[in-house]
Amino acid sequence: MIKVSVILPVYNEEQYLRQCMDSICAQTLKEIEIICVDDGSTDNSLQILQDYAKQDSRIKVLTQRNQYAGVARNHGMKYAQGKYLSFFDSDDYFEADMLEKMYLRAEKAEADIVICRYAEHCEESGELSLPGWAFEDLFFKRKDVFSGSLLYCAGIFQITKGWAWDKLFRREFVQKCGYVFPDFRSSEDGFFVYMLMARAERISYMEDVLAVHRVNNARSLSN
Repeated sequence: MIKVSVILPVYNEEQYLRQCMDSICAQTLKEIEIICVDDGSTDNSLQILQDYAKQDSRIKVLTQRNQYAGVARNHGMKYAQGKYLSFFDSDDYFEADMLEKMYLRAEKAEADIVICRYAEHCEESGELSLPGWAFEDLFFKRKDVFSGSLLYCAGIFQITKGWAWDKLFRREFVQKCGYVFPDFRSSEDGFFVYMLMARAERISYMEDVLAVHRVNNARSLSN
């Protein structure tokens, strides 16, 4: 049984890709599949992915012409077989127990979506820092599970960012809703994330810091 399908779009990330892949392959949750979609890279990213696939049978490498991360995620989603979906970014890296903790929370809470906390890795200084969580602490106090409708629309944008890499999605729920990522060059995950949150009957929030997001990276999609 595949518990989590990790979907990783990759475009010219040879500088950070090994650190990202090492953090995924070392996950304490072993029943995962790692679907890497090379989005027409012109550097050594595809070769790096193929080298990892030779060493780990859980890794599947797909290729496409450059159509941006949203299309790559949709491509990978077509092949996903896990009970849950995780959409990572290839310039970030992740705590070894991230998927295990989020999977166990999802199972316990019978959640459509699980959200965790993250640290920020400043590319210029190399330092790690934690964003402020004051609003989240206020809202999530004594709320183990809640529905998207409880947020009254605007609250969806206040309790979490629109990126997908700090969240776990139940695949059956995603398929039922029918949403996919748009083909924008950047910020493509906002639509997918917020629409699913609005539809979710059961969302669970974890205070555990499980992902490390790289900031001040001049080559990132957001920049």
